[in-house]
Amino acid sequence: MYAPGMVSFAMRSMIVLSMLAAVACQSFFGQQNPQRSEDHAQSGGELPTTEEECLALADRLGKEGRSPAELRLALRALDRAETLSKGSVNLWVKQAKVVFLISEPMSKQAKVIRWLDIGDRIASRIKKAAPNRVEGHYYEAAFLGFRAQIQE
Repeated sequence: MYAPGMVSFAMRSMIVLSMLAAVACQSFFGQQNPQRSEDHAQSGGELPTTEEECLALADRLGKEGRSPAELRLALRALDRAETLSKGSVNLWVKQAKVVFLISEPMSKQAKVIRWLDIGDRIASRIKKAAPNRVEGHYYEAAFLGFRAQIQE
């Protein structure tokens, strides 16, 4: 018979392991989109002035298969949207996703540490504001997995 604390710990452990497996599968099977659109990243990278425009830009650029410059611009747009709106859990989830996409290709290189630190702060913010949502835990596990790859 299990004590209530043991079941809770076992469940949390399984969730973290499942998330790490999902990250590993995404890394192995992830598709790269060879198409690149002409957008802000190639035209100087100026950020929009409204929250809605920043979110639209980030939604357009913050996708798998985008160039590192486009992903960094998407993150800058999300940072600006946060400044204009004072932030929200949904915005932080978008930031964590973009940081993940920036970090993944360089996950075995020491230069990824800077991005993992940013990702950890965002994941912590998500977990604190919305502890029942999975995204904070998911990105925390993903960034922890990237740290483990550096240690190999």
